[in-house]
Amino acid sequence: MSERGSVTPLLAAVAGIVAVSAALLVGLHLLAGARVAAQTAADAAALAAVDAGRAGAVRAANGNGAALVRCRCPAGGAAAVVVRMAVRIGPIGPVPVTAAARATRVREGRPGPGDWRGSGSR
Repeated sequence: MSERGSVTPLLAAVAGIVAVSAALLVGLHLLAGARVAAQTAADAAALAAVDAGRAGAVRAANGNGAALVRCRCPAGGAAAVVVRMAVRIGPIGPVPVTAAARATRVREGRPGPGDWRGSGSR
């Protein structure tokens, strides 16, 4: 019995496994990057909401490529926001990524360096 060409199917299988693994790694990388971007948008929206209420939170979220989903943001008070953005992952299509943040003004008066306290994702 001849074993000529028996390596070709094995190499094809290994190449397929490598290609699928690479695609999964790229997808995970895109998802991780989108999570960081969503958290940045949520942090900015929460800080803006402390000064400008919901309108400020919407502007900050949109300016960072996200949409404001939920906002407990009275002007001048403590703010809690949730934002969502979508990341396109190859043939899977858009995958929603959500992040939340809270912020409060630490002391009264005119804002200056160090006057903000925020928290990241929960």
